[in-house]
Amino acid sequence: IKSVTRRTASVCTLASDDCKLSVVLSGSGVSGLLEGAGLLDGVPIPSVKFLPLKPVYNIGEIVSTSDVSVFTPPKIIVGRLCPWPSGAVTEEREHIYAEARVLPAANLDSIRFVSVFSRAAQ
Repeated sequence: IKSVTRRTASVCTLASDDCKLSVVLSGSGVSGLLEGAGLLDGVPIPSVKFLPLKPVYNIGEIVSTSDVSVFTPPKIIVGRLCPWPSGAVTEEREHIYAEARVLPAANLDSIRFVSVFSRAAQ
C-alpha cells in the first residue's frame, strides 16, 4: 500500500519498481529484500536481493513476507524461487550477496480489484 485516503488506496504490485518487501525463504530461513520489476515472457519477475552467499537455495523454494516490517503481516506467500536464464537459482552480486528471482504466486494479469482492511484507530 503506497497511500490511503478516506475512500481509496494506491497500491503497488510485485511488478512495480516501487515494490520493496522484507521476505524470508522457506527452505533456508534466510531473509532478503524483494524488489519489483523485471519481466520473463511478459510475466513480472521480482527478485530477492541481499541474500547470504553461503546457503544452498532451491528452485521452487517458497518466498513469503517476513516479520521484520510492522507494515506487512508475516507469512503471506509471495511466490517461489525460479531459475535465472543461466539455470542457476542465484546470481552473485559484487562478491557480497546473492540475488534470486521469484515467480509470483498470483497471476497479476487477473487481479482487477483488491480490498484493504485496517484496524480502527484507538
